[in-house]
Amino acid sequence: PIMLSPAFALVVLLFQSLANNARAYQTGDPIGLLLRTQSGTQDALRSQMPLFGVETTTTLKLIGTASIDESREKLSVALTFGTGADSKSLPWVDVRDVSGTSRMLTELEVTFVYAEGTIRSISQSGTFAPLSDSVGNQKFAVHY
Repeated sequence: PIMLSPAFALVVLLFQSLANNARAYQTGDPIGLLLRTQSGTQDALRSQMPLFGVETTTTLKLIGTASIDESREKLSVALTFGTGADSKSLPWVDVRDVSGTSRMLTELEVTFVYAEGTIRSISQSGTFAPLSDSVGNQKFAVHY
């Protein structure tokens, strides 16, 4: 059998701890954000990304949706936060809903649950206005 010295075992544990912390978010770190619409996917600008553990507000403007906007079709967006295996996605939300109530998303509140430098879960809640008040608008406020 191989005998490990206690000092070597301590070094291995310390290395594992440092490696885990290197991947963890620190307060104020930007969290990657992808915006998906019926037209495709776009990366958020740095100024639109949430900051880990910091309440922020920004405005998201959907680009590449002009043909949808001109036709006044339904426009939806899904947000994906983080990267790789640790990413979390929110369900689709209607930015413009032309069926039934005919309304437009004006504000989206995104709530993160954090633990040990990682995002554990995300939820969303939207505020809408009548479509007649917001026709042609492809942007909305987001509160993180």
